[in-house]
Amino acid sequence: MEEELLTKTELCRKVLNCDYKTAEAHFINKKGFPFVRVGKRKKFPKNKVIQWLDKQIQYN
Repeated sequence: MEEELLTKTELCRKVLNCDYKTAEAHFINKKGFPFVRVGKRKKFPKNKVIQWLDKQIQYN
């Protein structure tokens, strides 16, 4: 099965449920956040982003 690559807009709408500025400030620019370069643009592998988010969960 091929990995679904998302644009920043799709990533915000489908996965992160936030606007672009929030995504950049809290997710996209964090070290280790998964992306693939396609030319000059970044694309985000949906399943890898979800896995990354799962690993970021913290419990008290």
